[in-house]
Amino acid sequence: MRECRKARRVELRFTEDGMADLCAYLPADTACAIYARVDAIAKSDNSRRDERSLDAIRADVFTELLLGKRHSYRKVQIHVTVPVSTLFGARDLPGDLEGHGPIPADIAREMAADPTCTWRRLLTDPATGQLLEMGRQRYKPPAQLGD
Repeated sequence: MRECRKARRVELRFTEDGMADLCAYLPADTACAIYARVDAIAKSDNSRRDERSLDAIRADVFTELLLGKRHSYRKVQIHVTVPVSTLFGARDLPGDLEGHGPIPADIAREMAADPTCTWRRLLTDPATGQLLEMGRQRYKPPAQLGD
């Protein structure tokens, strides 16, 4: 997985209709966070009910953000579910990045140890994965996790 992260890139592909594809090969958590931010801004813009599709508004927001024509400090959340045994290194079960799917245990641990992340305890049934209890408190990861 580390090799895949080293291969991140941005590519430009021209099409025959005067358009182009701008593609970024990024870690899934980064791509999800970028998309969530663009989507949230686009949906707030869409409340004006203009005639553009939501996809067109997302494209315009993406363009304006990258070209510096728009400033937005909107925070976004990505949700990663990771077994506690994986977080503390006892097992190497994958985490789950919402909207993407399984992510390797080492990537899940790296994300969880990021000092900018916020945790919330979720208790799930180990057999079914069904949510049994959701903690109300949010907290920062413990320092030992980074160690």
